[in-house]
Amino acid sequence: MIYEALSFIVQELNDYFGLRSDIAEQKIVLSNLVNQDGTPALKEENKIVVSLVNIQEEKLGASSSSSIRNLKSMTGANPPLCLNLFVLFSAVFGSKLNEEALKYISALVGFFQANHVFDSQSYSDLDSSIDKLVFEIYNMDFLEQNQLFGSLGAKYAPSVLYKIRMLVIEEGMIRRDIGDVSKPIPNLGGGM
Repeated sequence: MIYEALSFIVQELNDYFGLRSDIAEQKIVLSNLVNQDGTPALKEENKIVVSLVNIQEEKLGASSSSSIRNLKSMTGANPPLCLNLFVLFSAVFGSKLNEEALKYISALVGFFQANHVFDSQSYSDLDSSIDKLVFEIYNMDFLEQNQLFGSLGAKYAPSVLYKIRMLVIEEGMIRRDIGDVSKPIPNLGGGM
């Protein structure tokens, strides 16, 4: 489901940039900035690289009573897991900072300002298992930004970090069925 959410966003951005600049080339790619061996992950330049940098459980959105499906029955299914994805959009444009990188980052921020909520009812390309994705900029100070790029093993590139709220993971596996709770409990003998 994480892959489906990020692939959807990459495709939406490529469609947007294609219409905006009449370029058929896919400028947005889902990739790491750096391979495990420290080499650049992309051989070509002039791209916006979309990288998943963190996954965090959303505690506020998960309902502890979500195992109650309706008033008539309860199941022993685990409650859904709600996740926030932290996604870094980095402009990798040549060996020097150029105006194209800044234009693409500006356009990307404008895209998410105008389209910060994606739901399966409005976007037919969004995987039907994904109810809604909400994008918000996640502000980092200079130290956090330095630590992020350092942990990725990458040199700084013009970038913006977005928090994507809430991807709900629910496999639907039932551990046990405790039956109809609206019926009275049978008397097991031994009166009071």
